[in-house]
Amino acid sequence: MDAYELGNAEQGRTYLTKAIELNPDNAEAYQQNAIVIAREKDLDEAERLLEKAIHAGLSDDGIAYTRAEIAFAKEDYDEAKTYFLEAKDTTDDPYTKMRAYLKLVEIGKLTEASFDERLGILSEAEANVEAQYRPLMDEQMAQLYIDRFGESGDEEDANAAIAILQKLADDGFATFQTYENMVLVLQSEHKIDEECEVLDEMLDMYGDDYRIYMYYAYAEVLRQETLVNEKRSYKAFLKYYEKASALYEEQAKDDSNPLMQRLEENYQQAKSGNWL
Repeated sequence: MDAYELGNAEQGRTYLTKAIELNPDNAEAYQQNAIVIAREKDLDEAERLLEKAIHAGLSDDGIAYTRAEIAFAKEDYDEAKTYFLEAKDTTDDPYTKMRAYLKLVEIGKLTEASFDERLGILSEAEANVEAQYRPLMDEQMAQLYIDRFGESGDEEDANAAIAILQKLADDGFATFQTYENMVLVLQSEHKIDEECEVLDEMLDMYGDDYRIYMYYAYAEVLRQETLVNEKRSYKAFLKYYEKASALYEEQAKDDSNPLMQRLEENYQQAKSGNWL
């Protein structure tokens, strides 16, 4: 388990310090404490704890992974990459392997590696991580296709992203964000009917969420923009806009969503154009 999964950094350190007090030869507790502290940029202490872990018998793959985390915290991405590669190639621990792959993808983003290189890492991960971790790789891969689609506008990237996101949904691993990503890609491609089908699914699953009605409203804007002015009708848009606005007041509270602000601008434009 990643130390940050124990809660916030302070809680994680308290838990791990207690584990060391109870068992001073607990190599994994030293290791996890080193990782937490490295992420908090206390690098000298992280190195000291790693040495403690090594003396307590930490495995070679554990040493490699911890050295990678420390190098990553130092922003020495070349060294971090070397150790993450070593960790994922030598470990028998499924969680360590999964985390190493995700860190390699993160390094790729930070060092502006090509999309193809990062997608290659994830393709390799798909073939090597345990089944329970593959949805994590799918999510990362879909996001990379979405990012590349945002830069290139290549429909193949959009379709690849949608296929992965739909697979996650079909396999029961989709979150609200998964569906939202599908909606946004379909919206960008102006595939309005398909977008609304996804929104229908979301409404069935999640009920009255202002974001769902917000996206319905945007779909109607796109639909009307395909028509000549005299044939436009924003009645459906108005219904979704009013529902989204009412729910936004209840659900967003102090949060601000720029998409809702843009929707308000669409409403004002439709109003001034006498389309409502």
